[in-house]
Amino acid sequence: MSNFKALRDSFNRHIKEYGQTVLIDGEPIRAFFGEYDDKKNSHDHKYIFADIGLVKQGSVVVARGQRWISVSHVVNINNAYEKSLVREIKFCLKWQNKAIPCVMDARMQSIDYGQAINLATGNVDITIPQNEDTRAIVEDDNLFVANQKWKVEGIDYSKIGLITLYCGKTAWGGEEKVWSACGDIPDGDVEPLERSIRFTVVDDGVGIEDAKVTIKIEVGTEQVLEGYDPMGRPIWGTGIKYEEVEYSTDADGKVEILVTDLEELEEITIDRYNYIVEKDGYTMVEGNVLKEDIDDDEGIDIVVEL
Repeated sequence: MSNFKALRDSFNRHIKEYGQTVLIDGEPIRAFFGEYDDKKNSHDHKYIFADIGLVKQGSVVVARGQRWISVSHVVNINNAYEKSLVREIKFCLKWQNKAIPCVMDARMQSIDYGQAINLATGNVDITIPQNEDTRAIVEDDNLFVANQKWKVEGIDYSKIGLITLYCGKTAWGGEEKVWSACGDIPDGDVEPLERSIRFTVVDDGVGIEDAKVTIKIEVGTEQVLEGYDPMGRPIWGTGIKYEEVEYSTDADGKVEILVTDLEELEEITIDRYNYIVEKDGYTMVEGNVLKEDIDDDEGIDIVVEL
């Protein structure tokens, strides 16, 4: 049996056993996923295996209720099939009333493998698919992503199918509204996020600057490895998927966090203190919290005494 036929037969068996219908740039195909790291179940990176010519660097993949972007050159396996490294899309940016899927990295520090994004650094690299719309983005343009406004300081076109935007945090304008959707933007004004949580972190009544506030938000479900069958094949189940974002307090010890729905908020960590979210408010696990009762539409104010 030729090497090509052996590889092709193996690919066809995997497609039959593990394959699923996925969307590649809006077109349905059959493909299957493999782990980026064989030693663990990586939620940020996967390999996708498909027939030749179907996936390209920069392609957007929709599967498992999630979206991914191909971030590597496609590898041809002896003309039998191809594999490509894809990275989960966790954000969309708003630019000229368009929603563009993207992945973000804090400058000089990767946010892969579930690490928190330190938005307080003020510098991020944003990778987006390259197409007619995204090629129109130029330096000094303003973008909105991850509840922040960013200014494009540089653009890298060196990767086929991808554009990397080097961005710095910039100030909001008086009439601009917060935007967090990751899909089609409706006509007309974009509604602000539903809830605001305003923290003040103090010590002996004095605000603490650069106190770290990390929120953990339920963002959906994901596949989890539950074990192996007698043949050594993995058994997959469904678990809750979370996302973490890190903020820092200002010189007065204040920070405002915007969330789409308080019910999606799983946990808040302030330095070493954890807050477990309950339906009627917050329960302090360690330390002291004072919560003002105000209208939900206006958000929640919490003072944390360390």
